[in-house]
Amino acid sequence: LGISYVADGKVIAAQAGVPSAFISLGRKDLLKEGTVFRIKNPHSSAVKGYATVTRLEEERAEVALSGLVDPIGDSVRAGDLLFNDLYSPRVTRTVYLLGRFSAPYNKPELEKLLTNLGNKVVGKMGPGVDLVILGDKTINEAGDGLEEVTESPDYKAALTLGVELASLHKIRDLISLQ
Repeated sequence: LGISYVADGKVIAAQAGVPSAFISLGRKDLLKEGTVFRIKNPHSSAVKGYATVTRLEEERAEVALSGLVDPIGDSVRAGDLLFNDLYSPRVTRTVYLLGRFSAPYNKPELEKLLTNLGNKVVGKMGPGVDLVILGDKTINEAGDGLEEVTESPDYKAALTLGVELASLHKIRDLISLQ
């Protein structure tokens, strides 16, 4: 669910042992300081580590590297790919939060985080929404119990509209580093 295989950008300069690098995204891409990317080798789906934007330029940005899995044998290098399910270069995404969200990722905190990443958060599922973040069980239509988000009318509408879906559990690593 919601796993993006198209890279958002790439590392353009990195040096083994140096805890920062430069990436191919900048202000022109509507990038914001604090945005976190998963770093992957172009030939592997495994996450090598994380890049947090620390300084923006027009055409590129400097990132702080963290959580490196193998800093010696597989250091971050030019050509590594960047992924963030909550960010799209040069695009303001319209996001809908479906389900219940509990601490530490309550709806208000998530909305603020998503807005800071350049997204627009809406309170209703409908045309124009291009990403739905799935939380925990939601209150059923009768209002007397809980149902899986996948059973809700909003989820079914998202499927019909072909909206990208991302489970909060699958993107939690991107949020916790913000």
